[in-house]
Amino acid sequence: SKPLRPAQPSQPSVKASNPPQKAAAYRPPHAKSVAAVQAE
Repeated sequence: SKPLRPAQPSQPSVKASNPPQKAAAYRPPHAKSVAAVQAE
């Protein structure tokens, strides 16, 4: 899989896979951690 980066309007699939941080609030802790790692 390609590295997911935040603020990439050119890749709608990224938004679908990684909802905004607001949505991350109700996501599992591990999912949030994965998103944070990918953002690095």
